[in-house]
Amino acid sequence: MVMQACGVVVRLIGTIGLLLGRSEGGLSTESTPPPGFVVQISADTPIVGAPPQINITKLPGAGGSNNFGFLTTITNGHPHFRALPPFGGHPCGIRTKTSVTAEHAGCSIAVNGGPFNMGNGDCMGVLVHGGKVLEGATAGGGTVFGKTTDGHWLLGDYNPSTSTLDVPEALSAFQWLVFNGTVTPTAGGEVAPRTAIGVDTKGRLVLLEVDGCEKCATGDQGLTLYGVAQLLLSHGVLNAINLDGGGSSSMVVNGSFINRPTCIDTWVPICERAVTTVVCV
Repeated sequence: MVMQACGVVVRLIGTIGLLLGRSEGGLSTESTPPPGFVVQISADTPIVGAPPQINITKLPGAGGSNNFGFLTTITNGHPHFRALPPFGGHPCGIRTKTSVTAEHAGCSIAVNGGPFNMGNGDCMGVLVHGGKVLEGATAGGGTVFGKTTDGHWLLGDYNPSTSTLDVPEALSAFQWLVFNGTVTPTAGGEVAPRTAIGVDTKGRLVLLEVDGCEKCATGDQGLTLYGVAQLLLSHGVLNAINLDGGGSSSMVVNGSFINRPTCIDTWVPICERAVTTVVCV
């Protein structure tokens, strides 16, 4: 299925990579992603050889009156997007701070990635980096975010062992937040720090981090998934998925975190949790 969403071409394909049909003029009537489907969204026109243009907007009160959010919109992000394993891993099996992995990889901006085993540092789900499948569709992985070689962003139930798509970079995340301009989580639920990734109406990559403290008894704790989805939608993000959150949430610029991470789910100390996968630009 091929759709036009505010000028951005969106393609829904089955897990075997077949084009299923065509719908002209406007958004799909689907408000939730069909099981087993992958959404491809045309990226803003990539300029190979040119650096990404990174714009970070600080959002006061995004995670409560005393907590900031950081919304990053990246033009020409597609050529520079990478899904990284943890620095020092083989490729996983270790947990490393997002800032350490980002610094060693030369990321201009990075956020923590997807699910992992807190005990042994195993990555969960899909991890594709440099055109190599480092982790397949292992247990515990959720919705995947990545890119294709033909200039599209990829979101959905991507499985490298069965897909015919050419995907050089991808990693598992958690659930959908926004699908085709519709908020997918229901209202309510747990409040926590959040990290999310998505694509806006112009095909640009968007990263969002919202501060909070998941298990603190006092103070503003962050956002629900529904709240994160609403925030993204209000900033023109039409498709987005949830990355790891809570004490893992971190946004790193030029090797240093700019948010207020809560690695042990308390306000003090301000500390960055060691994670596995990292989104890097």
